[in-house]
Amino acid sequence: MKITFTLANALASLILISAPHGAQSHSVAARHCITSANKLRIFLEHWHDASGVGSGTFKFNVNTVPADMTAIGAVRGVSDTTKLPGCTTECTTLASECTGLTGPPGQLGGSAGTHHDWVWFDFAITDTVELLQGNNYYLVEGCNSLYPVTITAANSDCGCACTELGQQCCIPHSPSQYEECVYAADLSLTPIVRPTAGGTKCCVHPSDPDRIILQHTSFSCPAPAPPTTPAPTPAPVPTPPPVTLPTPPPVPSTCVCSELGQQCCATGSPTQYEECVYAADGSIVPIFRPTAPGTKCCPHTFDPKRIILEHIGTTCPVPTTKAPTPAPVVLPTPPPVPSTCVCTELGEQCCNVHSPTQYEECIYDGTLTLTPIFRPTAPGTKCCVHTIDPKRIIQQHVGMPCP
Repeated sequence: MKITFTLANALASLILISAPHGAQSHSVAARHCITSANKLRIFLEHWHDASGVGSGTFKFNVNTVPADMTAIGAVRGVSDTTKLPGCTTECTTLASECTGLTGPPGQLGGSAGTHHDWVWFDFAITDTVELLQGNNYYLVEGCNSLYPVTITAANSDCGCACTELGQQCCIPHSPSQYEECVYAADLSLTPIVRPTAGGTKCCVHPSDPDRIILQHTSFSCPAPAPPTTPAPTPAPVPTPPPVTLPTPPPVPSTCVCSELGQQCCATGSPTQYEECVYAADGSIVPIFRPTAPGTKCCPHTFDPKRIILEHIGTTCPVPTTKAPTPAPVVLPTPPPVPSTCVCTELGEQCCNVHSPTQYEECIYDGTLTLTPIFRPTAPGTKCCVHTIDPKRIIQQHVGMPCP
Protein backbone atom coordinates (compact mmCIF):
# COMPACT_ATOMS: atom_id res chain seq x y z
CA MET A 1 0.00 0.00 0.00
CA LYS A 2 2.85 2.43 0.83
CA ILE A 3 4.58 1.73 -2.50
CA THR A 4 1.34 2.29 -4.44
CA PHE A 5 0.74 5.63 -2.72
CA THR A 6 4.27 6.84 -3.43
CA LEU A 7 4.04 5.91 -7.11
CA ALA A 8 0.67 7.68 -7.44
CA ASN A 9 2.04 10.86 -5.93
CA ALA A 10 5.12 10.75 -8.12
CA LEU A 11 3.00 10.23 -11.22
CA ALA A 12 0.75 13.22 -10.33
CA SER A 13 3.80 15.45 -9.77
CA LEU A 14 5.31 14.35 -13.09
CA ILE A 15 2.06 15.15 -14.96
CA LEU A 16 1.84 18.62 -13.37
CA ILE A 17 5.52 19.45 -14.06
CA SER A 18 5.33 18.32 -17.69
CA ALA A 19 1.92 19.86 -18.32
CA PRO A 20 1.75 22.47 -21.14
CA HIS A 21 1.10 26.12 -20.41
CA GLY A 22 -2.61 25.53 -20.92
CA ALA A 23 -2.79 23.21 -17.93
CA GLN A 24 -1.27 25.94 -15.75
CA SER A 25 -3.15 28.94 -17.17
CA HIS A 26 -6.38 30.03 -15.57
CA SER A 27 -8.04 33.26 -14.50
CA VAL A 28 -7.90 34.00 -10.78
CA ALA A 29 -9.38 37.54 -10.45
CA ALA A 30 -11.77 39.95 -12.17
CA ARG A 31 -11.43 43.73 -11.63
CA HIS A 32 -12.87 46.79 -13.38
CA CYS A 33 -12.54 50.56 -13.71
CA ILE A 34 -13.77 53.52 -15.78
CA THR A 35 -11.39 54.55 -18.58
CA SER A 36 -10.47 58.06 -19.65
CA ALA A 37 -12.72 57.46 -22.69
CA ASN A 38 -15.63 56.88 -20.28
CA LYS A 39 -15.78 53.13 -20.97
CA LEU A 40 -16.30 50.27 -18.51
CA ARG A 41 -13.04 48.23 -18.63
CA ILE A 42 -12.97 44.68 -17.20
CA PHE A 43 -9.60 43.07 -16.35
CA LEU A 44 -8.96 39.32 -15.89
CA GLU A 45 -5.82 38.21 -14.02
CA HIS A 46 -4.31 34.92 -15.20
CA TRP A 47 -1.01 33.31 -16.14
CA HIS A 48 -0.02 33.47 -19.80
CA ASP A 49 3.78 33.86 -19.64
CA ALA A 50 5.03 34.76 -23.14
CA SER A 51 2.15 33.11 -24.98
CA GLY A 52 -1.58 33.45 -25.09
CA VAL A 53 -1.66 37.24 -24.77
CA GLY A 54 -5.19 38.24 -25.83
CA SER A 55 -5.82 34.84 -27.39
CA GLY A 56 -9.17 33.10 -27.28
CA THR A 57 -12.57 34.58 -26.52
CA PHE A 58 -14.75 35.00 -23.47
CA LYS A 59 -18.47 34.40 -23.04
CA PHE A 60 -20.44 37.37 -21.66
CA ASN A 61 -24.04 38.42 -21.25
CA VAL A 62 -24.09 42.13 -22.14
CA ASN A 63 -27.40 43.65 -21.04
CA THR A 64 -28.70 40.01 -20.99
CA VAL A 65 -27.60 39.48 -24.65
CA PRO A 66 -25.00 36.66 -25.12
CA ALA A 67 -21.69 37.78 -26.65
CA ASP A 68 -18.35 36.06 -27.37
CA MET A 69 -15.57 38.67 -27.29
CA THR A 70 -11.80 38.72 -27.78
CA ALA A 71 -9.69 40.71 -25.30
CA ILE A 72 -8.59 44.04 -26.79
CA GLY A 73 -5.39 44.30 -24.74
CA ALA A 74 -3.03 42.51 -22.40
CA VAL A 75 -0.19 43.35 -20.04
CA ARG A 76 2.28 41.20 -18.10
CA GLY A 77 3.87 41.56 -14.69
CA VAL A 78 1.57 44.17 -13.10
CA SER A 79 1.24 43.35 -9.41
CA ASP A 80 -0.12 46.77 -8.31
CA THR A 81 -3.80 46.77 -9.32
CA THR A 82 -3.92 50.59 -9.09
CA LYS A 83 -1.52 50.71 -12.07
CA LEU A 84 -3.60 48.73 -14.56
CA PRO A 85 -3.66 50.63 -17.88
CA GLY A 86 -6.28 53.05 -19.15
CA CYS A 87 -8.18 53.80 -15.93
CA THR A 88 -9.28 57.37 -15.28
CA THR A 89 -7.96 57.16 -11.74
CA GLU A 90 -5.33 55.00 -10.07
CA CYS A 91 -7.94 52.63 -8.74
CA THR A 92 -9.69 49.41 -9.79
CA THR A 93 -12.58 47.58 -8.16
CA LEU A 94 -12.42 43.88 -7.30
CA ALA A 95 -15.42 41.96 -8.68
CA SER A 96 -14.41 38.37 -7.77
CA GLU A 97 -11.26 36.40 -6.98
CA CYS A 98 -9.83 32.97 -6.25
CA THR A 99 -8.27 32.46 -2.86
CA GLY A 100 -6.54 29.09 -3.26
CA LEU A 101 -5.95 26.03 -5.37
CA THR A 102 -9.62 25.14 -5.71
CA GLY A 103 -9.79 24.44 -9.44
CA PRO A 104 -10.73 21.11 -11.02
CA PRO A 105 -8.17 18.26 -10.76
CA GLY A 106 -5.19 18.66 -13.07
CA GLN A 107 -5.52 22.42 -13.44
CA LEU A 108 -3.47 25.06 -11.66
CA GLY A 109 -5.60 27.95 -10.46
CA GLY A 110 -4.03 29.82 -7.58
CA SER A 111 -4.88 32.88 -5.58
CA ALA A 112 -5.64 36.35 -6.90
CA GLY A 113 -2.57 38.59 -6.89
CA THR A 114 -0.13 35.74 -7.64
CA HIS A 115 -0.01 35.72 -11.48
CA HIS A 116 0.20 39.46 -12.42
CA ASP A 117 -0.74 38.93 -16.09
CA TRP A 118 -3.91 40.63 -17.34
CA VAL A 119 -6.19 40.87 -20.36
CA TRP A 120 -9.02 43.39 -20.67
CA PHE A 121 -12.32 44.04 -22.45
CA ASP A 122 -14.10 47.40 -22.92
CA PHE A 123 -17.86 48.06 -22.74
CA ALA A 124 -20.20 51.06 -22.80
CA ILE A 125 -20.37 52.90 -19.47
CA THR A 126 -24.08 52.00 -19.15
CA ASP A 127 -23.70 48.26 -19.86
CA THR A 128 -24.49 45.53 -17.34
CA VAL A 129 -21.95 42.78 -18.01
CA GLU A 130 -22.17 39.21 -16.71
CA LEU A 131 -18.95 37.15 -16.94
CA LEU A 132 -19.81 33.53 -17.78
CA GLN A 133 -16.70 31.55 -18.83
CA GLY A 134 -13.52 31.67 -20.91
CA ASN A 135 -13.39 29.78 -24.19
CA ASN A 136 -9.74 28.73 -23.83
CA TYR A 137 -7.44 27.56 -21.05
CA TYR A 138 -6.07 31.06 -20.40
CA LEU A 139 -9.42 32.50 -19.37
CA VAL A 140 -11.34 29.63 -17.76
CA GLU A 141 -11.84 30.08 -14.04
CA GLY A 142 -9.05 28.91 -11.78
CA CYS A 143 -11.49 28.17 -8.97
CA ASN A 144 -15.11 27.16 -8.75
CA SER A 145 -16.39 30.58 -7.60
CA LEU A 146 -14.79 33.12 -9.99
CA TYR A 147 -17.64 33.07 -12.55
CA PRO A 148 -20.40 33.98 -13.09
CA VAL A 149 -20.15 37.54 -11.75
CA THR A 150 -22.01 40.69 -12.81
CA ILE A 151 -20.21 44.04 -13.22
CA THR A 152 -21.58 47.58 -13.79
CA ALA A 153 -20.00 51.02 -13.56
CA ALA A 154 -22.21 51.75 -10.55
CA ASN A 155 -20.65 49.09 -8.27
CA SER A 156 -17.28 50.84 -8.15
CA ASP A 157 -15.00 51.34 -5.14
CA CYS A 158 -13.20 54.15 -6.97
CA GLY A 159 -15.69 56.97 -6.55
CA CYS A 160 -19.41 57.54 -6.57
CA ALA A 161 -22.02 54.80 -6.25
CA CYS A 162 -24.55 57.31 -7.54
CA THR A 163 -27.74 57.57 -5.50
CA GLU A 164 -28.85 61.10 -6.46
CA LEU A 165 -28.33 63.65 -9.23
CA GLY A 166 -25.44 66.04 -8.46
CA GLN A 167 -23.86 63.76 -5.85
CA GLN A 168 -20.08 64.32 -5.61
CA CYS A 169 -17.33 61.99 -4.36
CA CYS A 170 -13.57 62.23 -3.96
CA ILE A 171 -11.65 59.51 -5.79
CA PRO A 172 -9.19 57.36 -3.78
CA HIS A 173 -5.56 57.62 -5.02
CA SER A 174 -6.42 60.66 -7.24
CA PRO A 175 -6.89 63.77 -5.07
CA SER A 176 -6.82 66.15 -8.07
CA GLN A 177 -10.07 64.68 -9.46
CA TYR A 178 -13.58 64.05 -8.22
CA GLU A 179 -16.72 62.40 -9.58
CA GLU A 180 -20.15 63.94 -10.09
CA CYS A 181 -23.37 62.00 -10.74
CA VAL A 182 -25.25 62.97 -13.92
CA TYR A 183 -27.93 61.40 -16.08
CA ALA A 184 -26.64 59.16 -18.87
CA ALA A 185 -28.43 58.92 -22.23
CA ASP A 186 -30.69 56.16 -20.84
CA LEU A 187 -31.51 58.44 -17.83
CA SER A 188 -29.54 56.24 -15.43
CA LEU A 189 -27.38 57.98 -12.82
CA THR A 190 -23.75 57.71 -13.91
CA PRO A 191 -20.54 59.19 -12.41
CA ILE A 192 -18.31 61.39 -14.59
CA VAL A 193 -14.80 62.52 -13.64
CA ARG A 194 -14.01 66.24 -13.23
CA PRO A 195 -10.66 67.89 -12.37
CA THR A 196 -10.25 70.00 -9.24
CA ALA A 197 -9.18 73.63 -9.63
CA GLY A 198 -5.45 74.25 -10.07
CA GLY A 199 -3.50 73.90 -6.83
CA THR A 200 -6.36 72.24 -4.96
CA LYS A 201 -7.30 68.73 -3.87
CA CYS A 202 -10.61 67.02 -3.23
CA CYS A 203 -11.90 66.72 0.35
CA VAL A 204 -15.17 65.28 1.63
CA HIS A 205 -17.51 68.02 2.81
CA PRO A 206 -17.27 68.10 6.61
CA SER A 207 -21.04 68.11 7.13
CA ASP A 208 -22.45 66.59 3.89
CA PRO A 209 -20.83 63.28 2.79
CA ASP A 210 -22.51 63.53 -0.65
CA ARG A 211 -20.67 66.78 -1.50
CA ILE A 212 -17.00 67.73 -1.82
CA ILE A 213 -14.92 70.83 -1.13
CA LEU A 214 -11.69 71.92 -2.82
CA GLN A 215 -8.83 72.48 -0.38
CA HIS A 216 -5.37 73.94 -1.06
CA THR A 217 -2.95 71.07 -1.56
CA SER A 218 -0.73 72.37 1.30
CA PHE A 219 -3.52 72.06 3.87
CA SER A 220 -5.13 69.01 5.44
CA CYS A 221 -8.74 68.16 4.70
CA PRO A 222 -11.11 69.40 7.42
CA ALA A 223 -12.33 66.85 9.95
CA PRO A 224 -15.96 65.72 9.70
CA ALA A 225 -18.32 67.80 11.78
CA PRO A 226 -19.23 66.12 15.08
CA PRO A 227 -22.74 64.72 15.22
CA THR A 228 -25.25 67.26 16.39
CA THR A 229 -26.56 66.58 19.87
CA PRO A 230 -30.25 67.35 19.93
CA ALA A 231 -31.21 69.98 22.45
CA PRO A 232 -33.27 68.70 25.37
CA THR A 233 -36.96 68.95 24.75
CA PRO A 234 -38.42 71.65 26.95
CA ALA A 235 -41.36 70.85 29.12
CA PRO A 236 -44.60 71.50 27.27
CA VAL A 237 -46.18 74.85 27.95
CA PRO A 238 -49.86 74.51 28.75
CA THR A 239 -51.94 75.73 25.86
CA PRO A 240 -54.31 78.52 26.86
CA PRO A 241 -57.90 78.00 25.88
CA PRO A 242 -58.58 79.45 22.44
CA VAL A 243 -60.19 82.85 22.25
CA THR A 244 -63.29 82.58 20.14
CA LEU A 245 -63.99 85.78 18.24
CA PRO A 246 -67.42 86.43 16.90
CA THR A 247 -67.63 85.46 13.23
CA PRO A 248 -68.42 88.53 11.11
CA PRO A 249 -71.40 88.16 8.82
CA PRO A 250 -70.34 86.89 5.38
CA VAL A 251 -69.75 89.51 2.69
CA PRO A 252 -71.76 88.76 -0.45
CA SER A 253 -69.78 88.32 -3.67
CA THR A 254 -70.33 91.03 -6.27
CA CYS A 255 -67.60 90.07 -8.78
CA VAL A 256 -68.84 88.70 -12.10
CA CYS A 257 -65.88 86.71 -13.41
CA SER A 258 -65.18 87.03 -17.13
CA GLU A 259 -61.51 86.02 -17.17
CA LEU A 260 -58.93 84.19 -15.05
CA GLY A 261 -57.10 86.54 -12.64
CA GLN A 262 -59.77 89.26 -12.76
CA GLN A 263 -59.94 91.27 -9.49
CA CYS A 264 -62.80 93.24 -7.88
CA CYS A 265 -63.04 95.22 -4.63
CA ALA A 266 -65.45 93.52 -2.20
CA THR A 267 -68.62 95.53 -1.66
CA GLY A 268 -69.06 96.58 1.98
CA SER A 269 -65.57 95.37 3.03
CA PRO A 270 -62.71 97.70 1.93
CA THR A 271 -60.04 95.40 3.43
CA GLN A 272 -60.99 92.51 1.13
CA TYR A 273 -61.01 91.96 -2.60
CA GLU A 274 -62.14 89.16 -4.89
CA GLU A 275 -60.01 87.28 -7.43
CA CYS A 276 -61.26 84.97 -10.18
CA VAL A 277 -59.77 81.44 -10.15
CA TYR A 278 -60.58 78.04 -11.61
CA ALA A 279 -62.94 75.85 -9.56
CA ALA A 280 -62.61 72.04 -9.47
CA ASP A 281 -65.15 71.71 -12.31
CA GLY A 282 -63.15 74.07 -14.55
CA SER A 283 -65.45 77.05 -14.15
CA ILE A 284 -64.09 80.50 -13.18
CA VAL A 285 -65.32 81.59 -9.72
CA PRO A 286 -64.43 84.48 -7.34
CA ILE A 287 -62.64 83.92 -4.02
CA PHE A 288 -62.04 86.48 -1.24
CA ARG A 289 -58.52 87.65 -0.33
CA PRO A 290 -57.49 90.15 2.41
CA THR A 291 -55.64 93.33 1.54
CA ALA A 292 -52.21 93.96 3.06
CA PRO A 293 -52.33 95.26 6.68
CA GLY A 294 -53.11 98.99 6.81
CA THR A 295 -54.41 99.14 3.23
CA LYS A 296 -57.76 99.14 1.52
CA CYS A 297 -58.97 98.03 -1.89
CA CYS A 298 -59.43 100.63 -4.67
CA PRO A 299 -60.41 100.06 -8.31
CA HIS A 300 -57.46 100.34 -10.70
CA THR A 301 -57.21 103.81 -12.21
CA PHE A 302 -57.59 102.65 -15.83
CA ASP A 303 -58.14 98.85 -15.81
CA PRO A 304 -61.58 97.97 -14.40
CA LYS A 305 -60.59 94.30 -14.06
CA ARG A 306 -57.71 95.00 -11.65
CA ILE A 307 -57.41 96.56 -8.18
CA ILE A 308 -54.77 98.60 -6.33
CA LEU A 309 -54.06 98.76 -2.59
CA GLU A 310 -54.05 102.26 -1.02
CA HIS A 311 -53.25 103.39 2.53
CA ILE A 312 -56.41 103.07 4.55
CA GLY A 313 -56.29 106.83 5.48
CA THR A 314 -56.17 108.11 1.89
CA THR A 315 -58.83 108.51 -0.76
CA CYS A 316 -58.99 106.10 -3.69
CA PRO A 317 -57.69 107.71 -6.92
CA VAL A 318 -60.20 108.72 -9.59
CA PRO A 319 -60.37 106.25 -12.50
CA THR A 320 -58.93 107.63 -15.74
CA THR A 321 -58.90 106.57 -19.36
CA LYS A 322 -55.98 104.40 -20.25
CA ALA A 323 -53.48 106.15 -22.51
CA PRO A 324 -53.28 104.72 -26.03
CA THR A 325 -50.57 102.12 -26.43
CA PRO A 326 -47.92 103.25 -28.91
CA ALA A 327 -47.34 101.01 -31.88
CA PRO A 328 -44.65 98.45 -31.15
CA VAL A 329 -41.24 99.04 -32.68
CA VAL A 330 -40.38 96.09 -34.89
CA LEU A 331 -36.64 95.51 -35.06
CA PRO A 332 -35.20 93.47 -37.90
CA THR A 333 -34.67 89.86 -36.90
CA PRO A 334 -31.02 88.84 -37.25
CA PRO A 335 -30.43 85.76 -39.39
CA PRO A 336 -30.37 82.56 -37.30
CA VAL A 337 -26.97 81.09 -36.40
CA PRO A 338 -26.70 77.43 -37.47
CA SER A 339 -25.89 74.88 -34.79
CA THR A 340 -22.45 73.26 -34.95
CA CYS A 341 -22.65 71.07 -31.83
CA VAL A 342 -23.06 67.27 -32.19
CA CYS A 343 -24.45 66.19 -28.80
CA THR A 344 -23.01 63.00 -27.26
CA GLU A 345 -23.77 63.54 -23.55
CA LEU A 346 -25.99 65.59 -21.26
CA GLY A 347 -24.40 68.94 -20.31
CA GLU A 348 -21.87 68.90 -23.17
CA GLN A 349 -20.88 72.43 -24.27
CA CYS A 350 -19.57 73.64 -27.65
CA CYS A 351 -18.43 77.02 -28.97
CA ASN A 352 -20.38 78.06 -32.08
CA VAL A 353 -17.95 78.75 -34.92
CA HIS A 354 -20.28 81.38 -36.40
CA SER A 355 -20.86 83.42 -33.24
CA PRO A 356 -18.04 83.76 -30.64
CA THR A 357 -20.38 85.44 -28.12
CA GLN A 358 -22.64 82.39 -27.98
CA TYR A 359 -22.14 78.77 -27.02
CA GLU A 360 -24.31 75.65 -27.26
CA GLU A 361 -25.29 73.30 -24.42
CA CYS A 362 -26.80 69.81 -24.82
CA ILE A 363 -30.07 69.17 -22.98
CA TYR A 364 -32.99 66.76 -23.24
CA ASP A 365 -35.90 67.97 -25.38
CA GLY A 366 -39.53 66.88 -24.93
CA THR A 367 -38.81 63.50 -26.57
CA LEU A 368 -35.74 62.86 -24.30
CA THR A 369 -33.45 63.43 -27.31
CA LEU A 370 -30.14 65.19 -26.65
CA THR A 371 -30.49 68.58 -28.38
CA PRO A 372 -28.21 71.68 -28.42
CA ILE A 373 -29.58 75.06 -27.28
CA PHE A 374 -27.88 78.45 -27.62
CA ARG A 375 -26.71 80.47 -24.60
CA PRO A 376 -25.00 83.89 -24.59
CA THR A 377 -21.56 84.35 -23.06
CA ALA A 378 -21.16 86.90 -20.27
CA PRO A 379 -20.88 90.56 -21.48
CA GLY A 380 -17.39 91.36 -22.72
CA THR A 381 -16.39 87.70 -23.10
CA LYS A 382 -16.12 85.18 -25.90
CA CYS A 383 -16.36 81.40 -26.03
CA CYS A 384 -13.18 79.28 -25.96
CA VAL A 385 -12.78 75.47 -25.88
CA HIS A 386 -11.78 74.18 -22.41
CA THR A 387 -8.05 73.55 -22.21
CA ILE A 388 -8.31 69.94 -20.95
CA ASP A 389 -11.94 68.91 -21.55
CA PRO A 390 -13.09 69.27 -25.19
CA LYS A 391 -16.71 68.86 -24.08
CA ARG A 392 -16.67 71.99 -21.92
CA ILE A 393 -16.10 75.71 -22.67
CA ILE A 394 -14.53 78.63 -20.86
CA GLN A 395 -15.35 82.33 -21.27
CA GLN A 396 -12.37 84.54 -22.11
CA HIS A 397 -12.11 88.37 -22.33
CA VAL A 398 -12.81 89.41 -25.94
CA GLY A 399 -9.48 91.27 -26.10
CA MET A 400 -7.42 88.19 -25.25
CA PRO A 401 -6.72 85.07 -27.34
CA CYS A 402 -8.17 81.72 -26.32
CA PRO A 403 -5.75 79.56 -24.28
